[in-house]
Amino acid sequence: MFRISLPWIALWALLSASDLVHGTSLQSSSKQLHARQAVHRPNPLRNFEVREPPSVPKSQPCEVAIVEHTFVTSWGKPANASFTPPKKCGRPGSWASVIFNLTATSIGTQYDRVGMLYLNDIEAEPTKEGIVWTVTRDMTKYIPLLSGPASFSLDIGNTVDQSLDLTGSFEVTLSAKFYPPSLEFPAAKQADKILNMGHGSGNNMTSFMSFPQNIATAYLELFASGRGKEEFWVSFSRFKTDKLHIHHVNIGSS
Repeated sequence: MFRISLPWIALWALLSASDLVHGTSLQSSSKQLHARQAVHRPNPLRNFEVREPPSVPKSQPCEVAIVEHTFVTSWGKPANASFTPPKKCGRPGSWASVIFNLTATSIGTQYDRVGMLYLNDIEAEPTKEGIVWTVTRDMTKYIPLLSGPASFSLDIGNTVDQSLDLTGSFEVTLSAKFYPPSLEFPAAKQADKILNMGHGSGNNMTSFMSFPQNIATAYLELFASGRGKEEFWVSFSRFKTDKLHIHHVNIGSS
């Protein structure tokens, strides 16, 4: 089984003032890409998302390979890569849309793996013929983060151990398509600034920040992902709840 949460950013504040500022984009550094041994899958089980695909322009995008990596025994061993924006699809940061695609394939026996993608700092049982997952996410609203040099870290903790009958590695490819603007699909509106409020573990996480005084609109995003015993949540005495407070006032919970 394999689960992945996208987008994969821990906690961001998206800030918009009266004027929008355009940024730049992404291009892979081949020296940083992690090569993998591609294995032919004659008839793998294919899994896909039952959701409406992202709306994108008809123009030809610039596709960038971000990570290509095989996760074998990989706990604490993420695939890291550094990037600069592509410049062949218009001025960096002026794109109409940015779409990320993650494809993973495995053959053998594996269970309950969680994938996490960090920018700057659907479960299925494999068959004998292997299995393929494809996940697509619209990352357009994060264009300000993709408009300059950035670092990516893809972490999929996995264990391969014949004595435990865990034999499946994960061959993973992460890529991005950057669509240039057009008359029908102009450059996307974007936040002036996106602030990383950090990430952490445990019961509490606190972040102290100062915001610009001329904010017209602000959005706060919280991403939470379990990484362990939540697999057996049915036996827990109570459900886990995420709560967000500003100045000790609860502004949201899930």
